[in-house]
Amino acid sequence: MWGRDRSRHGPRGRNGTMEPARHMMMKITMPPPGEDSPSSRSPINSPWYYCNFERSMSQARRSQAIDPDVLSGLVMKTDGAGLGALALHLLLLGLLAAGSLWLPPVPAALCWCGYAVVLVFSFCPLHETIHETAFASRGLNRGVAFLCGLILFLPPRYFRSFHMTHHRHTQVPGDPELGVPKPGSRWGYVRHVSGLPYWVAQGRMFLRYASGRVDDFVPASRRDAVVAEARRFLLIYGALATLSVVFQTAALWWYWILPVMVAQPALRMFLLAEHTGCPEVPDMFDNTRTTLTNPLLQRLCWNMNLHTAHHAYAGIPFHRLPQANRLISDRLVHVGHGYFRVNREIYRALGRKPAAAVAGAP
Repeated sequence: MWGRDRSRHGPRGRNGTMEPARHMMMKITMPPPGEDSPSSRSPINSPWYYCNFERSMSQARRSQAIDPDVLSGLVMKTDGAGLGALALHLLLLGLLAAGSLWLPPVPAALCWCGYAVVLVFSFCPLHETIHETAFASRGLNRGVAFLCGLILFLPPRYFRSFHMTHHRHTQVPGDPELGVPKPGSRWGYVRHVSGLPYWVAQGRMFLRYASGRVDDFVPASRRDAVVAEARRFLLIYGALATLSVVFQTAALWWYWILPVMVAQPALRMFLLAEHTGCPEVPDMFDNTRTTLTNPLLQRLCWNMNLHTAHHAYAGIPFHRLPQANRLISDRLVHVGHGYFRVNREIYRALGRKPAAAVAGAP
């Protein structure tokens, strides 16, 4: 239903036999939510024990999937690959923007729509740079992250805290993404994909963070910097708005604000495919989907469609994810064939299943 799904049979080892960890894992009973550490209840029945036990099994499976010597080569960072991908991204933006200005109305409108999609997919270099794997240079990572975050109204220091917590607790209690409600109905899907909830959430985030109130996932040592960055972003936005009024130009509206709003559904559909419909368990091979797509979109998303490899080995730079994906291909549990197909299945399932079933295992 969700692409190629082998979850009913469990992940298999290289010799094709069932891995015993799955049977051990399924015998552990999850207690009611809200218990984040061992308590007076039996520790084996606590989410803390469950998550850490299964996470240790997941780590063991990951250590067996890629030879350590091979992995040490895969995690090597370089500036060249990131600069090449960034140059392609900027080239596409430049060509499409030029086409929207100089071509006849119909092809110009198509170029503008393409420009909007490429612009909103600045999320992908932002994602890579907050991991600090896009470039070997820390300065390049931080500079590109700042600019991409500015485009998307997503401050990189805030996003890094949010996203690193998501990686530490993927699909288990403590994952901040689980705090963002998944679509629970077909209307909820349409609303989510529209991007409206994203803009409302970001507006609230800026107001809270600029006033000094941050989420628990932001480490205490970084809270001042995260708050300062949110305030800095608001000052920059205010300055740009003022300059637009003073110079009576709508350039920022037509080539920044409106594009990231209009193309937001493309990004929401892309992000929904990563975990929606996968079980809420710590096993990185089971809680994440890899989505096969065309070469152009794979380049545009900086190989983030190979999302299982990214979650299993978050230190591998984007340009080496195809190699990592080939090495773990026999262990992938959820594989989608195209983003429209995955989203179509999500939408259809929302008409047949309760929200909990769609958010968890199909």
